Amino acid sequence: MPQNEILKLAKKLIAFKTMTGDQKQTTACFKFIKNYFAAEIKSKKIIVKEYSKNGLLSMVLSNAITLDYDIILKGHIDVVAAEEKDFIPKIKNGTVCGRGAGDMKSQVAAMMVILKEFVSAGAEKIIALILTSDEETGGYSGAKYLVDEIGYKAKIVIDPDGGNNFALDIKEKGVFWFKITAFGKSSHGSRPWLGENAILKLMAFYQELEKIFPPLKKIKSLYQEGITVNLGKISGGKSINAVPDSAEMYLDIRYSEKSDKQRIINEMKMLTEKFELNFKITDDAEIFETDPNNSYIQSFKSVAKKIIARKVKIIKSTGAGDNRFFSTKGMPVIILGPNFGGEHGPNEWVEIKSLERFYQILKEFIEQID
Repeated sequence: MPQNEILKLAKKLIAFKTMTGDQKQTTACFKFIKNYFAAEIKSKKIIVKEYSKNGLLSMVLSNAITLDYDIILKGHIDVVAAEEKDFIPKIKNGTVCGRGAGDMKSQVAAMMVILKEFVSAGAEKIIALILTSDEETGGYSGAKYLVDEIGYKAKIVIDPDGGNNFALDIKEKGVFWFKITAFGKSSHGSRPWLGENAILKLMAFYQELEKIFPPLKKIKSLYQEGITVNLGKISGGKSINAVPDSAEMYLDIRYSEKSDKQRIINEMKMLTEKFELNFKITDDAEIFETDPNNSYIQSFKSVAKKIIARKVKIIKSTGAGDNRFFSTKGMPVIILGPNFGGEHGPNEWVEIKSLERFYQILKEFIEQID
């Protein structure tokens, strides 16, 4: 069992400071990945395709010159911003810790080992490992570009960016990101009645918005059918002793399949007009949904159940990932990962033993599917 190899790779990947948009670190990380497959690339057992969209890099490693695969293994190497110390991988209490350990460089390491093993053994199945560097900022220049514009597709896509502790994630909410802009009139801070405070206009708007989409108070599960609104960022003003004449607010709105997507847009339009504000949709991520009764997914569940020695839990998630770009094209997507936690935080980790089981599940599933 190549546990040590996967762990070694994971630690190497974590050490790259691949925060979204850092082209130097991203390039270095992709170079490291290519070097891992140097012998297979030289012997032409693996073909490498590299892409760049809006300055954001992607890489496809596969055992065939095609866009149509039996299996796509999908991962991303970008991470959210972190401190220097978070990029120093550590082994602690049976886990590997560091930025990207669970989201999702350890899973990428396991998939790299899987791909090398299968191509080295001369596998007849056509397999691709797709790696992108912009999942954390929407995936539009990575996965969406590769699927919609280049045309990559597969019978089954495995994207272990979620599904913590071997749960199968079959649904994720849709996402709107809105930028709301207010304009007022500046005046001296000692004479606020002579100005019009743009920040206060945004605050009044948000109070009304909460009446339309009230906060969900009873937490029965992480996934709730209702609409959630998060005020993620607000900025404005140039000086503490001046009335701000402009301000911006950024909203993250999540919705389920039972929500009226158009209603969200309409309510936002009417409310911003009422308060004389401008609004712009900066992200529109569709709902992800995959059929748990799909034959590939049923086979995967059977393999996972055998290896983890328990039933595979079916879950729904509030997050959003690159998986939606594949599912909206009709491809079944498997989201299931090892035991991990602390994503986007200073104590991100993945359990080493579960990483080994994750590898075993992938290997056996790929070996047995048609």
